[in-house]
Amino acid sequence: MKKIYCFSLIAMLAVFNLMADELVSVPVATLTHDGVATQFYGATALKDAHAAAVSGDVITLNSGTFNACNITKGITLRGACMGTTTEMSQAGMKRTLIRGNFNIKVPQTDTQTLNIEDCNLYSIVCVDSVPQISFTRVTNRYYYTSLTGYAVTTTHMLVRPGVGKFEAIQCSFYNIVTVALSSNSNITNTSTTFLFSNSAISFYNSLLPAHVTMDHCVTGEWDSPDNNIVYDGVFSNCIFTYYYSSYPSLSQLPMGCTARNCVAVNPNAFTLCSSQNCKSNVSLSTLYNTSITSNAYGCYTEYLRDEAAATYLGTDGTQVGIYG
Repeated sequence: MKKIYCFSLIAMLAVFNLMADELVSVPVATLTHDGVATQFYGATALKDAHAAAVSGDVITLNSGTFNACNITKGITLRGACMGTTTEMSQAGMKRTLIRGNFNIKVPQTDTQTLNIEDCNLYSIVCVDSVPQISFTRVTNRYYYTSLTGYAVTTTHMLVRPGVGKFEAIQCSFYNIVTVALSSNSNITNTSTTFLFSNSAISFYNSLLPAHVTMDHCVTGEWDSPDNNIVYDGVFSNCIFTYYYSSYPSLSQLPMGCTARNCVAVNPNAFTLCSSQNCKSNVSLSTLYNTSITSNAYGCYTEYLRDEAAATYLGTDGTQVGIYG
């Protein structure tokens, strides 16, 4: 499938936004180990704190811009704010930005969950190997790049089969790629269990994961399902925003999946799966004010229009998506 985007404009906007978001405060990483706090300063503060940490420690980052580092320990990495809403800015909350590509490779023998919280990633992240990883209030930024050796040309986050459990709560992730092999492949990752809650997610240039549970999520594009594997995805109270009429199988839930109380722009979204109380062929303009914000993959992070919010409620009566 061929798509044309304004690459130069996107790149210019990304650079402009990054410059506008640069923070003047000195980056400080505070490492807490056995109740003792040690502080590290400057752009390399995160790397220095990680070097001194052991599994189970907590690294707290202030509002500022930090250089990324490879993560090899089951730590908790906690920023100040992901900085995505007007309300946060008005409240004086300033974000923690981690800039630069990094690799996550935690030994399978590590019993601690790797937690990453309250930060914005301006990075390409390869989650190579980790028993369990959890993201809470984390967002990444959209831009085009080439990632040599990872077999994908447009990605923010590559999740390899060495990952056991991948969880995201109130996150916004564009371009999650979940191929099984390091070479270019149409074989989806069948080793990792994905859990998403109140998040905005897209799997552009990637197959839908075999084992995925989504609740109160807004989901954009993914490619056609892999007919050689068995899916067991469960989607509850979700909005599927992507539809490309020339490729109706895009963002179509495959056989084996279950959808409950979901709505979709794609009229074919629920044709193959088991669905309960779902509605397809919904106009995107009735869900969101598309003149304000959208992205190439149909993954929206705004509040629903008032009428849509009153019509398409989750089973618990709350907002669907990242602000639920």
